[in-house]
Amino acid sequence: MNARRVEKIVLWLLFWYYLAPYYLLKKYLFRNNKHQILWSSLSSIIIVFALFGWWMNSIPDDDSDTAAPAKTHYVVKKVGQGELTRAKAKEKVLNKEEKKKQAEYEKLSASLKEEKTKAKKEAEKRAKEIEEEHREANTQAAVHSNNHVATNHTVENHGDMNTAETGRIVGNRNSHIYHVPGQAGYRMNSSNAVYFNSEAEAKAAGYRKALR
Repeated sequence: MNARRVEKIVLWLLFWYYLAPYYLLKKYLFRNNKHQILWSSLSSIIIVFALFGWWMNSIPDDDSDTAAPAKTHYVVKKVGQGELTRAKAKEKVLNKEEKKKQAEYEKLSASLKEEKTKAKKEAEKRAKEIEEEHREANTQAAVHSNNHVATNHTVENHGDMNTAETGRIVGNRNSHIYHVPGQAGYRMNSSNAVYFNSEAEAKAAGYRKALR
């Protein structure tokens, strides 16, 4: 504010808030009072202060429309040396336990892996053993079959009779081959011998002639 504006405000206040109330109070309220001027002056001053206070409160604040920015308060808590030491010790214990659990987990994982590998090897070994047993059984069966065939062949070749000595057409019941007199002799079991009167009869029975 400049000086001229202040002067106008003071004069306006003196006139309306002091001189006018003083005049009205002196003329109407305290006209019959012995101390008319004193009471009028005091009353005017009180009215001036009351109205001035009301006027000052009614003036809007320039900063009232602007919301104050929110302030963030940081609370810094000071930790004592003892608490800091205990916190570090606790952290150290927790780290140690964590490392211990990690080691146990790794050990358990390695053990499980080893068990799986061992079980796999055992299964492969058992499969090989079964395969060897089957192969051996097949080999023994083949040998037994060959021995049986060889035995039958030996029995046939070393039977209790010779076809050349019979002087007749003789057929073998097992091989369905017949021999005629004059061919090479063939030993066979007499229980398997079938005699024919002619080659036509032998052929009609489903037999064929020996090659030698």
